[in-house]
Amino acid sequence: MKAMATPEILVRARNAFKMGEFPLVEKLALRILEDQADSAVAYNLLGSVCEKTGRFHKAIEMFRKAVELKPEYTEAHNNLGVLLKRIESYGEAIPHFERAINLSPQRGDVYYNLGNVYKALGNHELAEENFSKAIAVDPTFVPSYINLGTVLEAAGRFGDAIRVYQKG
Repeated sequence: MKAMATPEILVRARNAFKMGEFPLVEKLALRILEDQADSAVAYNLLGSVCEKTGRFHKAIEMFRKAVELKPEYTEAHNNLGVLLKRIESYGEAIPHFERAINLSPQRGDVYYNLGNVYKALGNHELAEENFSKAIAVDPTFVPSYINLGTVLEAAGRFGDAIRVYQKG
């Protein structure tokens, strides 16, 4: 069998991930790391596989390694923030979402994720702000409308909530 170059391996790994072939993705990511021990992309892939297979603490370790190797890696910061939120380490998640937003302010999903952290913390003002920014950046992302509506409902702003639900 012909040896694949790292870019080919990466394409194959990403396709396998989309197909849910997580053991293959893990194998391919480790193969990339054999040649490029400092591949933030490979660590991010491994983190994603670990998340999908329920190994959350290992996923966090992999995402941390990715952002350590490539501090400007938006996706790894976002992924790390999502996992930290999932294990309720909200204070640790916030700076990763903020970093991801600073790197890629056009990513509505990151504002949405940060809004979810503030919602979980009961900070409705910052949750509302971030869900609103998510909608401004990506008006097609329906979950932002839903979560903004629930925050407005919790604040007793039922008319505003209804208007948001109708837009979404």
